[in-house]
Amino acid sequence: MNLVKLKAELAGAGTCPVLSEHILDMAVKMPILPDDITAIDGMNLILSQFFMSPYAGYFENKKTKIIEDTKLAPEQIYDVFQGLDFMAKTHIMYALVPLVNEDVIDGFEELKKIERAAQKLKDLLPAKDSTLYTILAMVEQTQSHSHLQFDENTNNAALYFTNLETMIDGLINLRSVIPQTAMGQFMKLGVKSPKGNLALRVWLEQAYELWTGGMGRNFKHDGKDGINGRKRFTEFAYNSLMIIHPAITYASLEHGVRALFERRSKTIAALHPKNIS
Repeated sequence: MNLVKLKAELAGAGTCPVLSEHILDMAVKMPILPDDITAIDGMNLILSQFFMSPYAGYFENKKTKIIEDTKLAPEQIYDVFQGLDFMAKTHIMYALVPLVNEDVIDGFEELKKIERAAQKLKDLLPAKDSTLYTILAMVEQTQSHSHLQFDENTNNAALYFTNLETMIDGLINLRSVIPQTAMGQFMKLGVKSPKGNLALRVWLEQAYELWTGGMGRNFKHDGKDGINGRKRFTEFAYNSLMIIHPAITYASLEHGVRALFERRSKTIAALHPKNIS
């Protein structure tokens, strides 16, 4: 990865200076990929190192304040800070990806041309009831050694065109298959990016899981001295993100929280069992 170019892109994009430092630090720690490695293997290597990287301690300097502000129980502290550390790495990675995956996205979009060309070729293949197919079959039947040379293993037209159609289908479907892979999902290939800040959206999704799972809390306000409530969740998500991304505004995070709950409510509504009479 060209760090000079990355620094220039960060500066040009007006990225938060603190977040920029975290991005550059992560970029430096990324493995140096061999020249002969494939793009998929290279991304898998980067992701595996990312997920296996040790605790970075992004929040250690503010640990006491976070514990006091969120009223963490002693038995929750370790798991919550492990979760926050992973969330920070994910946020930094998602902030980094748009700066380095432009070429990957452009390459993926090239598959549109291949898909269209493959579909045109498939449409031109002779159908089994076509005159051309009949002529090819007649040539095979009237010559013991056909000079058509469909492939090196067989002169059988039916088998050849069946295999060819299967391979063409593979090319046509490639653009829809790649987004379903781990790399495709991480790089958001083949899908329109969600409106707004993708790194923030992912942060809030993970914060939601940490709040309800690791911290065992909900979003119903439980009084002045309580620990639950949507406002407390918003403040927790904002105050912790501020440590690694101080340029983030409370208003943008609050807007992100509203969008998060809207998505969650739609998902719950879609999954709610229907009454069957």
